[in-house]
Amino acid sequence: DDADLEAAVHGAVAGSLINTGQDCTAATRAYVQRPLYDAFVRDVAALMETVRLGDPFAATTDLGPLISHAQRDRVAAFVERARGY
Repeated sequence: DDADLEAAVHGAVAGSLINTGQDCTAATRAYVQRPLYDAFVRDVAALMETVRLGDPFAATTDLGPLISHAQRDRVAAFVERARGY
């Protein structure tokens, strides 16, 4: 219960956005103690809402496009599955 929640949230978000999340080392799971879970999810969601999509060469972009239609379909399936939770 003494984890630095802010650091964990920033690490989880940054880890999931490396190479637009299309990296073999991209964060795909976070293990969070039950007492911190709701706050962690809330804070990750809030931080993800601030992510700026756009041109990967623009300094103001946090997240660029996916590499292919197949990857887009794969990510869309993950999103649909997550909506069930």
